[in-house]
Amino acid sequence: MERRSRGRRRGPTHIDRIDPGTASKESHEQAARRRDRVGYRQARRQAERRRRVLFGCGGALALAGLVGAVAVALWLNGVQWQFQRGIRQDEGILSALAPADQSVPRTVTKPFWMVVVGVDLRAGETSARTDTILLTRIDPEAKRVTVVSIPRDTRARVDGHGMTKINAAYFYDGPEGLIKAIKTLTGAEVTEYFAIDFSGFREIVDAMGGVWVEVPERIEDKQAAGYDRTSYVIEPGMQKLDGKHALTFVRSRNFPEGDIARIRNQQLFLKALGKQAISLGNVFRAKGIIDAVARNSETSLKITDMLSLASDLLSMKEDGLETVTLPGAPKYMGGVSYVIADEVGVKSLIERIEAGQSVVGTAAAEATGTVPPSQVSVTVRNGVGVAGLATDASGALEEAGYRIAEVGNAGQFVYDRTLVVYTTDKRKAIAVRESLGIGDLVESRGMYSFESDVLLVVGKDWRSRAARTSP
Repeated sequence: MERRSRGRRRGPTHIDRIDPGTASKESHEQAARRRDRVGYRQARRQAERRRRVLFGCGGALALAGLVGAVAVALWLNGVQWQFQRGIRQDEGILSALAPADQSVPRTVTKPFWMVVVGVDLRAGETSARTDTILLTRIDPEAKRVTVVSIPRDTRARVDGHGMTKINAAYFYDGPEGLIKAIKTLTGAEVTEYFAIDFSGFREIVDAMGGVWVEVPERIEDKQAAGYDRTSYVIEPGMQKLDGKHALTFVRSRNFPEGDIARIRNQQLFLKALGKQAISLGNVFRAKGIIDAVARNSETSLKITDMLSLASDLLSMKEDGLETVTLPGAPKYMGGVSYVIADEVGVKSLIERIEAGQSVVGTAAAEATGTVPPSQVSVTVRNGVGVAGLATDASGALEEAGYRIAEVGNAGQFVYDRTLVVYTTDKRKAIAVRESLGIGDLVESRGMYSFESDVLLVVGKDWRSRAARTSP
């Protein structure tokens, strides 16, 4: 009989498999939640890495921005110092620029007058000259700039020196004297000043990449070019002038009309410069242009004012910039050549500009192309019947350099106002009118008989030469 063993039951010697403790399985929803938890943890780890990268980049950008801001501030301060190096300490200039009403703050957000001077110091000379004098009205609200060219030989009152050429004011008393003389001459309330050195003018034009100009006639002037053999000849036509040729263009007065032609060329260049200065290409050159201007200029304006004006005038239309010459005419007095300003014409011009009106088409604007007196013949007739009036008028014209064709009486003595009559060339009539400072411009249209370029009919409003030329 088989014996049964007593004690604990022994288990199998090996395990084939283990059945699960439960018959249930993971549902689809549970599996999805499990996968979402895994994806969430991975997404958080990725987001944390991105946050650390962005934080690091942001810090680097902030640091770069801070460094850039400091660099710009230092640059602007340097530019500001260069612009005002000779003005900020000059109480005389600041006093000359002070408005008549001290309670009115100086601002560039409203229309204001500024004197712009081209200072010309040539090789071998020890004192600078103001060969270019511009009285400029800037209206940032209307986006309008009007530039009045003042011939350097204009006869003006200079403090302590009486009546003399206006550019002598700069020679005697510097910017202060010139500003005061211009205020007295024009009545304009000048509150800002800007001077540019012609020797650095080339650098500024080159910084702009040159300026496109329609050159009206051939120029050959070694003196204007500073005796540079490569730039003293400029051919006529549309062309881009580099700094050297631009300097020759605005300096030269080697023309039959002399300073009148030079002023006309300067106005042409100024318009071209203003148009191209705000072009897209020069916007990218802004820093180089500002640096070049700062090295060669002095101004009472702050750099922030100039940037504000540049922003205000950026959208200025081409016809927003107008140029005109101060009304006047050449005349010899005591063996000296002057330009005698037309007081009535000057007053009318300043009032017109301050009223925001255009100067295009005015006598002053058209006189920019005035021909030399030696090329104008004039017939003079007495229209009043008072003995000596025609002789007095012809004498005044002869002193100014005009050719007198005939002196006599008009058919009737009924003229209350003096007439300046022309047939075809209005410029010659304007020249006569500006020389005398009197006369209504009239086109003949066959109503007047004369063979000269201009007919002057002297009216009751005529003033004697002594009365017109007295200080």
